[in-house]
Amino acid sequence: MKSLPLLSLSTLLLLGSAHAGDVDPAAVPARGSVAPAFGLHELTTKKSAEPVVHELDEHCGSRPGETTAVLVVFVGADGTEDLNLANSWHKKHSKAGLEILAVSTVPEPDDFTATVERARLRFPVLNDRHGIVAHRYGVNQTPFSFLLDESCRVLGFSNRTLVADSATLGGAIAAQVSGQLGSLGK
Repeated sequence: MKSLPLLSLSTLLLLGSAHAGDVDPAAVPARGSVAPAFGLHELTTKKSAEPVVHELDEHCGSRPGETTAVLVVFVGADGTEDLNLANSWHKKHSKAGLEILAVSTVPEPDDFTATVERARLRFPVLNDRHGIVAHRYGVNQTPFSFLLDESCRVLGFSNRTLVADSATLGGAIAAQVSGQLGSLGK
């Protein structure tokens, strides 16, 4: 039974190289490396009039025992389906320690805010309209996602939509939050 989750992770790890034509391997954080730290303001919505800053370390690394996996999803204006899928994963796995951070690279975030409000997301959508964090992660187009372990180490990445990678990524998330994969740092 343990081979299935490892197969899912192996497949996820291959996703980064399977579509490498659109990815500069030198720019993307390497598997097993600690993901670059960042702090971004949450998109301002009607329910959050004051912009809240979220730092990656608040979601992994500094909360041992609480977080088992972090999914960082870079989205553009057309990322509604991915956000909805991420929302369902969050509902399913948040009690087991899954954290999700969506990073919007939309240049005019006010246009994207209505989409975020309609989606009723249970995780923050952060504003990277200038692309500073995206650049640090080697993201030159969306969608792009990273799965991190509880220590903020990169387990894998994909430059495809979450919907396109839902079986593989969903399996890797389930395996990670159930403790079948563990940390790369151990």
